[in-house]
Amino acid sequence: MSKDISIQNKEVSISSLEIAEMTGKRHDNIIRDIESQLSEVSDLLRFEGIYKDRANREKRCYNLPRREALILVSGYDATLRAKIIDRLEELEKSLNQNIIALPNFNDPVESARAWADAVEKKQIAYKELEEQRPLVSFAKSVEASVNTILIREWVKTISQSEGVKIGQNKAYRWLRDNKYLMKNNEPYQKYIDNGYFEVTVTLVATPHGTKENLTTKITGKGQVALAGKISEGFRNEY
Repeated sequence: MSKDISIQNKEVSISSLEIAEMTGKRHDNIIRDIESQLSEVSDLLRFEGIYKDRANREKRCYNLPRREALILVSGYDATLRAKIIDRLEELEKSLNQNIIALPNFNDPVESARAWADAVEKKQIAYKELEEQRPLVSFAKSVEASVNTILIREWVKTISQSEGVKIGQNKAYRWLRDNKYLMKNNEPYQKYIDNGYFEVTVTLVATPHGTKENLTTKITGKGQVALAGKISEGFRNEY
């Protein structure tokens, strides 16, 4: 168990482990103090917890709410009491800042306004989701592999994931029309520099000497960046 605080039923509690750390006392002494001072005023079983020590052995601890923590530290000196009280106030302040204020549902106007706000937020979120759907869907398909692949392999993946029929030749034409590739199907330098494409060079021996074959491949970054754009382009134009 962590020695940090916990929040249960919107009530801050502080563990005996944290109290030991803040006061500089041994944890077993804190346990002894808790059991001797609180056993008559509280049901300690409600606050019991388990943590593992450095030897991985399970040990008992307590998670004390504000009331029990204040009773415990009432027997400590002023400096230690102040540390615990300041910590509790800090945690309660943090908790209060994270509590969502609900509208007054007994007030028809306030209730209607809250309902309208909720509907508007839902519509905005849905619109954003729809706009991002092609990118998100395709990103999942390349998540496991960000290696460069051939254009024909990329468009095949898009066709399967987005339900848009895209052939290799049409994909090349779209990439040329949108100024990602030049007329020879090689990428413009800026798209190589920003990591969208790579060009591999293969040396082929021919009867007339060695020939260079250039192959354009699209990187994982380029696949994700262009998937939504090419899908939308084929839906609307191609």
